[in-house]
Amino acid sequence: MKRDLTIVSAVLIIVFVFSPLLPTPPSNAQRNQTSLDAQALVQAKQFFSRMYKRCGEYYYYQKREQRFDLYQCKYAPTVSVNGKTLQPKRLSEADRLNGVDPLPVTWEGGTRINLGLCRRQSYYNKVGLGPDAWGQWEDNNSYALNFKNVKGEWQFYNEPTGGEMYTKKVIVPIACEEVPIVTGSPPSVPHPGRSREINLTRGHCW
Repeated sequence: MKRDLTIVSAVLIIVFVFSPLLPTPPSNAQRNQTSLDAQALVQAKQFFSRMYKRCGEYYYYQKREQRFDLYQCKYAPTVSVNGKTLQPKRLSEADRLNGVDPLPVTWEGGTRINLGLCRRQSYYNKVGLGPDAWGQWEDNNSYALNFKNVKGEWQFYNEPTGGEMYTKKVIVPIACEEVPIVTGSPPSVPHPGRSREINLTRGHCW
C-alpha cells in the first residue's frame, strides 16, 4: 500500500512539474481561423484556375484596364492568401432592436497569383494580337485582389462597376483559341475572307 502511494505521489509530482511544458490545445477561435484560412486558399485556387490556361508549353493569363494585357508565362502559377477571421461585434440594445448583424463578414483578406517569368502583349482589340507582338521576358509577375466570406459565400472583388470600368484592373477568363500562338511554329495564314485561325496542332488546354 505504501509503495502504491509512493508511485502515485511520484506521478503527481511529474505531472505538476512538466504540465506547463506541454502544448496548449488550440482554442475554438484558433481552430476556426485555421479552418477558414484553409477554405480561403482552396477558394482562391479555384477562382484563379478559371482565369488562366495551359496551352502547349506555356500558361496564359489575361487582365483588363483601359486595354487588355495578355501574359505568356513559362511556369505554372502559385496562389497565396493572407487574411483573418473576424469576431462578432458587441451590439447595443438599439443595434439589436434594429436587427444589426453582429458578424456580417466572417473572414476577409487578399489573394495573390504569382505568375513568375512572363512576357506580355497589350491591345485594345483582338486585331492587334500576333506572334511578333510579345514584349521582353520579365520576372516576378503577379496580381492581387481582395475577397471575403459573407455568410458562407466567398466573394471576390474582380468585376468592375460603373466608373471602375476603366480604372480597376480586372482579370478575365482566357481560352487557348484566343492566344496568338501556342507553339514555337509560325501561325497559320488565314484565307482571304475567312477569320484568322490559330495553330493548335500541338497545343492542348487544361
